[in-house]
Amino acid sequence: MFSRIRRPRIASLCLGAVVASFGATSAHAAKPVNTPASLFPSSQPEVIQQTAATLQEIQREDLPQLINDAVSITSRRYLTADVHTPWQIMHGLLALRDQYKIKVDGEKVSALNWLTERRFYKGQPIIEHTAHGGRFHTFTEPYAFEGHPNQFLAISTMSELSVDFAFKTTAGGQVTIQDMINHAKADVNDREEITWTLWALSRYLPVDTEWFSADGEPWSIERLVQIQTYANPVDAACGGTHGLFALSLARNSYLANGKPLRGIWLEADQKIKRFIAKSKSLQNEDGTFSTEYFKGPGKSADFGKRIATSGHILEFLMVAAQDDQLQQEWMQKAVFAVANDLVENRKEAADCGPLYHALHALVLYRQRAGIEESTPDIAAATPKKKGADSPTDSATTPSDAKPEIKAAPPKPSRIAADDAKPIDEVPFLKEVPPLAKRESPETVRPLSNTEVDSPRNEPTIDESTSDAPSKFDDEVAKPIGNAEETPEVTYRQPEDNAYKGSDGGPGSENASEIPLPPTED
Repeated sequence: MFSRIRRPRIASLCLGAVVASFGATSAHAAKPVNTPASLFPSSQPEVIQQTAATLQEIQREDLPQLINDAVSITSRRYLTADVHTPWQIMHGLLALRDQYKIKVDGEKVSALNWLTERRFYKGQPIIEHTAHGGRFHTFTEPYAFEGHPNQFLAISTMSELSVDFAFKTTAGGQVTIQDMINHAKADVNDREEITWTLWALSRYLPVDTEWFSADGEPWSIERLVQIQTYANPVDAACGGTHGLFALSLARNSYLANGKPLRGIWLEADQKIKRFIAKSKSLQNEDGTFSTEYFKGPGKSADFGKRIATSGHILEFLMVAAQDDQLQQEWMQKAVFAVANDLVENRKEAADCGPLYHALHALVLYRQRAGIEESTPDIAAATPKKKGADSPTDSATTPSDAKPEIKAAPPKPSRIAADDAKPIDEVPFLKEVPPLAKRESPETVRPLSNTEVDSPRNEPTIDESTSDAPSKFDDEVAKPIGNAEETPEVTYRQPEDNAYKGSDGGPGSENASEIPLPPTED
């Protein structure tokens, strides 16, 4: 009788897999798809078309043009290769994908094409070979290379690259997206943040994929989903919005298979719904979201703080929300608020990361709503609401007018813009506790759409002094490159996984970005 009992599959395969090949995929798992999976909850073409048609009917008449203006205006902040960092260039690539352009020797070229040609930054290759494939260069200092493991690979997935897409390396060979997937699978561990690894792998691997890391540890997409589901967004970088974004992408890939939600996938879906509900419940009357992310209510007259929170939250909502939720008034107000902020405050300084994540949110909405691209119409842009903090004449500046560039440069921690007025704070920089911490002990129960639209009051998350949102530092930000001013940090941090509350990586609170040039015509 006992001879019929089968040993656990993972245990029986473990030794053989480790001996055969580090990072090998288990025998039953499907092969990676050639191109990334669907971004959105609905993957059926007819459903996507119907959603786009409905949005075009119910959205404000001026919203499509306002979104196109915001995208066009913000995309004209051209970065310069070998001056600006790979971290900055990759954030631009996140938002604008294969349409993103940078300056090389004064000429505007495709950033993606430029990236494929054996590129260095500060003497280090941007893309390199590894024992298990290849990768983008790992963390060295804030805002230089990756701020988190597999961050740039995750960003690259938004350009819908095939697994055969190749980057030439300084070593004379090439690294493909498939090589990077192989490395990510071999290198994954539970001592580092897995948000961007989940983001990247869930777009290329079937949701039932299982494999062994180079350490011989069994992994799966489902395990990554479990870690991300139990992570507390309040404690994570950028209010936890990147983790929620990655979790939504994984859930969307699962839904695309037509499987019913159960187990950790049901928990993940319920978490996503809870934070959609929180976004709505904490939304301000003007359509912006709370400047405290999900901690509680918050509103600010400061453009930098608004775009950091509203942009990140809207980006999450664009892949998390169901089709009917996109049509609701509160969501339409949020899209309008972010687009209007980018247009009206185009002369204001802003952090690179928040600016491009906000822009990415609008690109995603434009994609879901089927909005056709058009040239900017700045003179006809919607006037700013009363009481707003930006100059009242900023919306009436003709798009073909050459802006006057002030002699005094903006503060190094900001993106330079036309007549830029630097912001004095560097927001949202705080430590992240170990990822294994479960978000809440409450029993997960499926939420209905009615409950999502009208959320119940939830218990306040217990916060210690160290977990409180970081306050804005009044000191002048210190520039990158001074070893005495920047604390020594390493990419690997197995003890406490202390990534900071910015996607620039550890130590970001003592560093600043290289300033970006003004918007060009």
